Amino acid sequence: MPAAEAFDGAAIAGRPGATFYLDVVRAEVQLVSRADRQQAIGQPLVYVAVDVFSRMVAGVYIGIGAASWQHAMLALAHCGADKQRYSRRFGRSIEAGLWPSRHLPETLHTSAALSGATQRETQRDTLLNNFNLRCTAVADEGPVEWRTVLARRFRLLTPDTAAAPSRLDGVLDLDQFTRIVIDAILYHNNRQPLRHAGGATPRVLWEWGVAHRGGGLKTYPEQLLRCSLMPAAQATVTGDGILLFDSTYTCARAINERWFERARLRGQWSVRVAYDPADMDVIYLLDPNAPMQFHACHMTDSSSAHRHLAASEIARLPHPTSAAPAVLSAPLRSTTHAYVSYAN
Repeated sequence: MPAAEAFDGAAIAGRPGATFYLDVVRAEVQLVSRADRQQAIGQPLVYVAVDVFSRMVAGVYIGIGAASWQHAMLALAHCGADKQRYSRRFGRSIEAGLWPSRHLPETLHTSAALSGATQRETQRDTLLNNFNLRCTAVADEGPVEWRTVLARRFRLLTPDTAAAPSRLDGVLDLDQFTRIVIDAILYHNNRQPLRHAGGATPRVLWEWGVAHRGGGLKTYPEQLLRCSLMPAAQATVTGDGILLFDSTYTCARAINERWFERARLRGQWSVRVAYDPADMDVIYLLDPNAPMQFHACHMTDSSSAHRHLAASEIARLPHPTSAAPAVLSAPLRSTTHAYVSYAN
């Protein structure tokens, strides 16, 4: 396969970052809760944003439940994320060059599986107004080369296809499955030869395109992307904290303005927050008077049993909970040995 310095992509139309394709598939495997490994939480949906020019996977999100436009937007937000920090969170230590994309596209094409999502029209205005990003549903299937590697581990289905039992049912939790997806993406981006590019890998094609055609790559602060594209919900200010999905939170603004004392004296009220369903440790208070400001709210000690869990796992906990869940933590190790296994 050609090296980046020897590759010539003059015959390939387009450029990096012009168009991303938002795709989603269901992996045929039943995951278990990190809080209780006897408790199934569902089959994961893998949302990816793929650069159409290079076929590089630029962003990913793992969701549980039905296909959701809100979850798909978190895959788009991940396009601008620090991939080293993200991989480290799941026990993978990588060099920045192995996953170099930290950009939003100019145009977003979406899979037919997401075309019926109810939140799509509202979010499309946010993408255009905040990030100058045009969103279009396309009938034709977009780049699917990324699926090849993951399909060596799991049968991949459309989101609405009924799944059969799998030999890995009840074995993997959300962290373990995400590590496998990261390995598959790293293998695809760095080692998977592309037929239309003369055997070059997506990373080689991306780097060539950035060097020769990449004048319009758009970058935004990671936190701004995440908070702008996260799903939002109504939380309740109580005397014990800001309550969302049976978990309580606190933040500097609430403490400084004595919200919890006021709630005990005058009664509860609602506030709007943004959250990541896959990681409920921190939610973000939305200020209607300052739409681009987000106040981080951290889970209180009284909800310590919910830390490091997804919303789907918290919903399945017995109530009330009295003990903190045991969370698996894998030591960092080189990714080289992990994603090289996809070669066979």
